Amino acid sequence: MNKVLGFVSILLNLSLSVQGERWVSFWYAPSAVDLNSTIRLLERHKDVVTSVMLYCGHGVNNDGTLKVQASDICVGKNGIVPALRKLGIGVEFVVNDGCTNATAHKLFMANATSISTLTTIAKKYNLTGWNLDLEPQSVYVLPFFTRFLIS
Repeated sequence: MNKVLGFVSILLNLSLSVQGERWVSFWYAPSAVDLNSTIRLLERHKDVVTSVMLYCGHGVNNDGTLKVQASDICVGKNGIVPALRKLGIGVEFVVNDGCTNATAHKLFMANATSISTLTTIAKKYNLTGWNLDLEPQSVYVLPFFTRFLIS
């Protein structure tokens, strides 16, 4: 339980550093069916949304390395990323591991490689941030997750 409280303490300290700024984000998995209507909605309400967390195909491979290829619907000429840039809305990519402790643990253990890959992708697409949708499902993974986040 002390490890969980320690992690919560880290999160609270991080949140205090951005206190006073409004930040509104939402998750979005772009699809051809709703891409244009989503862009039109954001055009009408661009002053409401700070960033969009996009499911663009990034995830964790079985060996703990990151899937680095972004989908064309995200980063292509007519994709959501160029549209968000034009509107001045931030872009965050989501990394999803399929919610398995084994895969997440492998990512955390490949820390230096993972951090380097995340940084390279962030610079390439001028990301506002990352959403690490890893959801450790065991308190035994929590220390590795915590060390990964503060690296």
